[in-house]
Amino acid sequence: MKEYAELENFIRKHYAALYTSALKFVKSEAVAQDIVQEIIIRYWENQEKYNTIESIENFLFVSVKNEALNYLRGIERENNRYARLENPESEEPQILTKKSEEVVRLLPERHV
Repeated sequence: MKEYAELENFIRKHYAALYTSALKFVKSEAVAQDIVQEIIIRYWENQEKYNTIESIENFLFVSVKNEALNYLRGIERENNRYARLENPESEEPQILTKKSEEVVRLLPERHV
């Protein structure tokens, strides 16, 4: 029960500032909440690895920033994939068309 109270105090102390920081990056309340929760849980579960850190606050803010940037990079990659699929000038549809033509040529003639 003591650990739960310590975790609750830790969250109360750090959550609002970390959430505000994450929100500035991702511009989504739900995503910012998820990022902060993930960072707090990751820190709390592995705090023995971080016992040499001079400033927990700095560590948490850098972690939130990195996680937010990773999220934004992932969104950008996903958007780029969709843009390539929607762009008829991309190479992928041409490759598919060439392969389709090859497959059709290999099919036996149909006699009706």
